[in-house]
Amino acid sequence: IGATSITTVNIHNPAIQGFFSIPVTMLNVTPLLLLALEEIYPRTKALTFSSPDLKGGELATPYIKHFEGSHLVSIWKKRDARGEARIVDIVGIPKGPPVIVDDEIASGSSRVNAGKALLEKGAKEVVYVASHGIFSGSAWEKLFATKPKAIIVSDTVGFKLPAKVPTGSSIREVCIAPLIAEAIQRLGT
Repeated sequence: IGATSITTVNIHNPAIQGFFSIPVTMLNVTPLLLLALEEIYPRTKALTFSSPDLKGGELATPYIKHFEGSHLVSIWKKRDARGEARIVDIVGIPKGPPVIVDDEIASGSSRVNAGKALLEKGAKEVVYVASHGIFSGSAWEKLFATKPKAIIVSDTVGFKLPAKVPTGSSIREVCIAPLIAEAIQRLGT
């Protein structure tokens, strides 16, 4: 007796499924995050999508396709010997409000560095979107230092909301229960 299948939500590396000898179903929370972002900006708003590192273009692609006239700005970061990330360069110019997408927000450092760099390039506001919100240590403090218009994450990981959200910022926690329920229905038949 044991597991006969595994279901995941936006895992960090899809190659992980190769470690299992049973079927792995990978659910995608991105469509739900897109709907939450639509509550802030209409689909006709041209946005600048980015990610805290060069591989993020793949993560940003569904967002770029969803919001008409949107484009990608690539952020090149490097980590020093202590593991601290710093922005080396930005390829492209933000032409619309920047939305920084990633698979998770843990300490917030990479997102904050990317947000600050885009604000220095002339962006007026920034929005952070991630599949998983971990918010470890002083993540909220770091994120709020950039005065984000919004932080959008799913509820795949339980996290503690900050005691106070600065004026002009919002936190949107997207419920994945409908996604899980649909998967159970489909996989159970």
